[in-house]
Amino acid sequence: MIESTTSVRCEIVASDSKLRNELKQIAQTCARDLKLALPLFTFERKAAESRTDAKINIHIPAQTALANSAVWSLACHVACFCPQVNIATFIENP
Repeated sequence: MIESTTSVRCEIVASDSKLRNELKQIAQTCARDLKLALPLFTFERKAAESRTDAKINIHIPAQTALANSAVWSLACHVACFCPQVNIATFIENP
């Protein structure tokens, strides 16, 4: 896994693989549109079959969160295209 200080990490959790792939594409497109200072590293995790809700967890290094205002817009942009998905943003200390 890429260290959190060298990328913005986007964890995509859903039980359906097609949905996980679609969410990954949306997150990557939003990051590209925002011209993030760090690359977006996406990884997928399969949710339990009994869970019907999908979620995206965005992990941002603290230094990036302080220095780059565009990174704060990532969750909002993704939410615009995926209103049914739970989205959380985590600021990580090194």
